[in-house]
Amino acid sequence: MWRRSTATGALLALCAASPAAAQIDAHVVATTSDNAQGNCDAIDVDPPWTVAPNLEPVGIRSRVRYFDDLIYVVNPATDDIQVIDPVSFDTVRTLRMGRDTSPEDILVVSPSRAYVSLYDSTTLAIIDPGNGAPRGSVDLSGFADADGLPEMSMMARDGGRLFVQIQRLDRMSSNPVPPSWLAVIDLDTESLVDLDPGTPGPQGIPLIGAVPSFRMHVDVRERRLFVSTPGPRLNTSGGIEEIDLETLQSLGFILSEAEVSADVGGFVMTSVDSGYALSHTDIVASSHHFPFDRSTGQGGEVLLTYGFIETLAVDPGTEQLFFPDPFSVPHGEHVGDAATGRLLTR
Repeated sequence: MWRRSTATGALLALCAASPAAAQIDAHVVATTSDNAQGNCDAIDVDPPWTVAPNLEPVGIRSRVRYFDDLIYVVNPATDDIQVIDPVSFDTVRTLRMGRDTSPEDILVVSPSRAYVSLYDSTTLAIIDPGNGAPRGSVDLSGFADADGLPEMSMMARDGGRLFVQIQRLDRMSSNPVPPSWLAVIDLDTESLVDLDPGTPGPQGIPLIGAVPSFRMHVDVRERRLFVSTPGPRLNTSGGIEEIDLETLQSLGFILSEAEVSADVGGFVMTSVDSGYALSHTDIVASSHHFPFDRSTGQGGEVLLTYGFIETLAVDPGTEQLFFPDPFSVPHGEHVGDAATGRLLTR
């Protein structure tokens, strides 16, 4: 079975600032992993970007979210989610999601309600993030391919709607089964929205690309959602796809893999027309960081590093771009100017 995973080294996962808690300095949280054990680092957002390394053990191939002054580390390998205090960096509780469920993402909507996407399950879990108690579920089995699983991944919220990536990977052939979808959940009714009631089965937003992956970006003002659809490896049929949040339809690629001539990965948007993205190659396992624009396409490469980097982050307060380099020792986190792409660190 093929699925995307994070590589050894630093994975930039979260830009966390807490105006509500004055004792918490603004910092970026990154997870590191040597494929046996993971850990958390904290990086100051102000120069000289001091790193506090190895603050709390976490799982390997973890992802980080930040809600209501708490850090949530999603650990697919151990089927749980760590809740970490951003002041002490102690794990205050662990949310167990069930054996062999492989949680991919969490989205907290209130102190008593959170949604968890489970890669190895047919149901989207609804839990109490305060104690992990089940609060219900949403059946996504109607999106499954022949192996019986929809392969749900990352999530994003727009007001009363939750968007869930549906990859539809055939685990026998390791190929995606078209189409891939964005499932749409009504948060008021906690039910699946069928966007085409006249067609049998649940219908979400069909995507032009395949295997939606990585963190999505919601532009509330421009009513757009952006999602990376890299498709199979070494197949440049995907890209960064634009979704109209009013019509709930794909508008096509804002950046295509054909333009990049490589697999597109994680990204951040700095406006509705431009942002920064990562691409990956397999001949020599590497990650390439570059700016892009709707009208001009890919810009010049900012950084090349080896290994698989999944996430970039922008701190809007300082207008800085943070991205990891697992082969920069120790604890390599680069900082750039989000407006120009110019590196601020060596």
